Amino acid sequence: VGTGPFKLREFARDSDVALDAFDGYVLGRPKLDTIEVRFITDGNTMMANILAGEVELYLGRGLSIEQGIQVRDQWSNGRLEPTGSSDVNLWPQLLNSDPQVIGDVNFRRALHYALDLREMANVLTVGLGNPVDSFVHSTDPEFNDVEDAIVRYPFDPARTTEMITGLGYTRGADGLLRDHAGATIPVEIRTLSADLNQKTTLSVVDYWRRAGVDASITTIAPQRQNDAEYRATFPGFQLLMGPSTPDRLLSSRAPLPANNFLATGNYPRYLNPEYDTLVNRYFATVPKDQRIPVLRDIVHVLTDQLPVLPLFQYLNPALISGRLLKVVPGSTYGAQEWDVR
Repeated sequence: VGTGPFKLREFARDSDVALDAFDGYVLGRPKLDTIEVRFITDGNTMMANILAGEVELYLGRGLSIEQGIQVRDQWSNGRLEPTGSSDVNLWPQLLNSDPQVIGDVNFRRALHYALDLREMANVLTVGLGNPVDSFVHSTDPEFNDVEDAIVRYPFDPARTTEMITGLGYTRGADGLLRDHAGATIPVEIRTLSADLNQKTTLSVVDYWRRAGVDASITTIAPQRQNDAEYRATFPGFQLLMGPSTPDRLLSSRAPLPANNFLATGNYPRYLNPEYDTLVNRYFATVPKDQRIPVLRDIVHVLTDQLPVLPLFQYLNPALISGRLLKVVPGSTYGAQEWDVR
């Protein structure tokens, strides 16, 4: 505040902010005299405001993909620009897993083979997403350097069945896999109530139940979203949207009783000293020719040992009025260059 292209004129809590151009901005006075920022938390209200011409720029954080497509199809005065990619990941519980077989990497591999990631990405993101094999995406500059270090799990239900029966399970008359005592494999997946979380989790449950796993969904209640111990001690898997960068899985970031479950990022509570050494070496190494071999090792460990099951990358639906010029979709970067026709 005070050095950017716009300065604050008015602020109405939970309503709006009025910003005026700052004549002394170091890169030159903005082309727009005033910008009004509105706080609209309800998706339907946001859609109505956009279609009525009351909102000319939506940055892409809040509306579902389906709502963005609906606005695009009705909004003759604007366009949809996919932006702000995020990942959807499945995080297994690796500490005190329930059932314990989740701790067996061959079981996690079998579950990954059971998922048709391309179909999930196409259907769940209305074509605005792509399946991913690791946290290094095909659009990242390092991808060509690490691609052959990635362990992939193409959709193969037969292989899933073969691997799980190899762990001592047999398929019952109801289609579910059972152990020698006749018990199923009850795998709970916890997730938030957001639309994409719910639809993706239900899709995973469907694929896994077709494979014979007794999968189910548990929606995390709003009053428990900030309950650190509850969030850390999920029994089976947790499906979340967000990055799976290598530093998230450092042992120091695992929520444990010793830190009152307040460490964040390492959802599966993955404790691997050798992995910690790799990650710390990667972030302490500057020359690219020395960093890439370490990154390859990290990618291989994560995709081979599966402390995270990457599913797909999706893009948020930014919406831009046809009147606006020089807007970077989903960002306020370069706001001093924004203009109108």
